[in-house]
Amino acid sequence: MREGFSALLIYLQLQAKRMARVFPSTLLVSALFFGAVLLFGRSFFLSDDRREARNTIRIGVVGSFDDPFLQLAVTALKNLDSSRFTADLTVLTENEAASLLRRGELQAYVVIPEGFYESVDSYRNDVQITYVSTSGAVGIGTVMMNEIAEVISRLLTESENAVYGMQVYAGSASVGSLTPEEISELGYALTGRYGAAILRRDGMYEVTETGLSDALSFRGYYLCALLVLLLLFLSVPFGSLYTSRDRSLTRLLRLRGISCFAQAAAEYLVYCAAVLLLCLLFLPLCGLLIGAGGFQIPELSHAAAGALPPDTGAALRMLSLMPPLVPAVLVICSASFLLYELFTGALPGILIQIFAALFFAYLAGCFYPVSYFPEKMRLAADLLPAGTARLILGAGLKGHIELLPVLRALLTSCALVAAAARVRAGRR
Repeated sequence: MREGFSALLIYLQLQAKRMARVFPSTLLVSALFFGAVLLFGRSFFLSDDRREARNTIRIGVVGSFDDPFLQLAVTALKNLDSSRFTADLTVLTENEAASLLRRGELQAYVVIPEGFYESVDSYRNDVQITYVSTSGAVGIGTVMMNEIAEVISRLLTESENAVYGMQVYAGSASVGSLTPEEISELGYALTGRYGAAILRRDGMYEVTETGLSDALSFRGYYLCALLVLLLLFLSVPFGSLYTSRDRSLTRLLRLRGISCFAQAAAEYLVYCAAVLLLCLLFLPLCGLLIGAGGFQIPELSHAAAGALPPDTGAALRMLSLMPPLVPAVLVICSASFLLYELFTGALPGILIQIFAALFFAYLAGCFYPVSYFPEKMRLAADLLPAGTARLILGAGLKGHIELLPVLRALLTSCALVAAAARVRAGRR
């Protein structure tokens, strides 16, 4: 028993030396895959920038350019009101607004006729604002704009009624003798309170973004997905070690007391250690490039990963993903290790690794969010090694560890390595 254990340690050291000998060339090929994944990820992050830009609604305002109240209202909405983050207001002529609306460059426009302010100020409300949108733009944006227009009109009418009612009550005999100037000042004060409440309305509610999938933001989700994609492709550079095997050495080691499972376990552990070393090199570089590109990842910006201080650099924040990367590497490497055991030729082995990486990356949601898939497909994706790794990394990015995916990763790794050892034992 002791001799077998000593032989196993010697074999483990030999595998580590073999890995160290090919590691420089492996690092070079891995850097090429890392660069390819970065370029691929950059396109996703840039598409998110364009998506955020499309989220801003452009609305035209048609009215008298000489009306100081119109200019004051538009300036306040564009610079003071919280709606400036979701709506872009532009003062236009009606012909310009209609032309832009037909070309799809405006979502809607409002026409404020002359005398509107005087009608509001005198409580007549006999001059109406016209809201114009395209009939084909039926969707959540149109519904929201219609609701907003309805809310504004009701708020304006009800606030006017409140101010008018207060002034009537203040001038009644039951209140006491108030001068018209005092009543007018009370009206202005109440109007100011209504205006202040409207400008501070974003403090009346809390907006919670559920995220793209797994309660992650768009960029947070794709950061995890791209890390999984990189781990899948990192199996390819190790083809020189695992595609050509000496079966006579396997039989000799078995005679020395090292079983096929022990051999597979030793080779697998060295393989995982090498991949983790590559991750240790690539993660800080990835963080630096993300920071240099100006891409903000909410989960990292909020210091959720690893409970890091707010002033921690992007490179160190990315390194905080190393703990969840360990079980992710274990489960993905076990799958690629089994594939190398099944397909022993150099060319078939490497091609199978590439095709398997693309196939499992698609099923695990690395290209399209897994939430887009049917329910049964989502359940199957979470059970795959790549899907399990994505769940572990997503939880790690949010700052916690989910035990069920980690336990599934460990059990799956042991099962796949045992299957690889069984395949090796079946060959004579």
